Amino acid sequence: MPRSSALKPARAFRPASDPFKIGRPVPVAVQVGFWTLLLLSIIQAVTVVWSLAVFDWDGYMAEWVHSFERDGQELQVTPEIAIATVVFGVVVSAISIALRVAFTLLLRRGFNWARIVATVLFGALLLPPYILDGIAILVMALAIAGIVLVWLPQSNAFFRDVKQDRIAHKAKQFS
Repeated sequence: MPRSSALKPARAFRPASDPFKIGRPVPVAVQVGFWTLLLLSIIQAVTVVWSLAVFDWDGYMAEWVHSFERDGQELQVTPEIAIATVVFGVVVSAISIALRVAFTLLLRRGFNWARIVATVLFGALLLPPYILDGIAILVMALAIAGIVLVWLPQSNAFFRDVKQDRIAHKAKQFS
């Protein structure tokens, strides 16, 4: 049964018949930086899952569920509030890991704006942690290495050239 022309999507929403592909080799610095930042995100995801698996709920509840007085008013931290703080932390961690992965993947495709956003997101990992342990030191070292690699001169040239290639591709596509 033939489809009605009224059911066809508008031209603006169809994928381009000639999508842009990076036609130049990705420099080693960008590739290593990409894999370093991706590995960092995987380590963080595993750390979150592992932390939940070994989390001492009884100790946490004993420490955080209590009453206290503030400004002459008695306040309580209920079990629900204590659990909500953990859930909130896990959700924020999952979102930040997903954002880092997404911008790392876009960075690999040559988007300079994604490199800038990824630098900010991974740079936030360099803020002082609450506990400076082996994992925190590894995370900081990987973040520094990945950020430095994607900003080396050969990386800058790659992002600049890909931007020019994208502009030329769009000009050719719309002319």
